[in-house]
Amino acid sequence: MSVDLGEKLGYAAHMSHLTRTSAAGLQLDNALTLNEIEKKVQAGELDFLHPLEIGTGDLVKVYLTPEQAEEVRFGRFIELEQTEKELAGFEGDKLLAILEKRNTLYKPRKVFN
Repeated sequence: MSVDLGEKLGYAAHMSHLTRTSAAGLQLDNALTLNEIEKKVQAGELDFLHPLEIGTGDLVKVYLTPEQAEEVRFGRFIELEQTEKELAGFEGDKLLAILEKRNTLYKPRKVFN
């Protein structure tokens, strides 16, 4: 953004600092330091962990048929009626894969089992 602003003003510009205050529905105010995480893990307190599905908030969700899910598990291309470059492929309420569009088909980029 600062580069765009500098360009509009006719000056060179760069960003010297960026603080991300939220991502995928998570807020910086709720973040833990590595020391805090270490202490919680040592105490057996894992309540700070979130389900994997929360990280797909910005991706379009598609619900796969059992046949599609099986193909995805094997890393095979599947056909979907979507146009997005990336999708979150769900099997029921569980994230199965991040799917990446390749020409007219989708290929699993990362499969979670």
